[in-house]
Amino acid sequence: MSRVINIAAERGGKVFEDTLRNTQYGDSIVYHVGEYAGGTHRASAMQASDEGYVNLVQKKLGPKLFEYIAQRRKKKIKKPQ
Repeated sequence: MSRVINIAAERGGKVFEDTLRNTQYGDSIVYHVGEYAGGTHRASAMQASDEGYVNLVQKKLGPKLFEYIAQRRKKKIKKPQ
């Protein structure tokens, strides 16, 4: 069963990376809510997308308000060295 994990309000360190390591295929991480893609976790989400671990999508919540989501792909995450 897929999970939705909301870290949009969390700050600091490696929150996105730690959350990503604890996901499975089909899980979603809400990393920002706002008018534009931004926030603390934007760079980490972009890097995870570039590396093929997630697909980045957005969901419209209302006028000028979006939820920015990283959807987990099947690619296995490499353990940190």
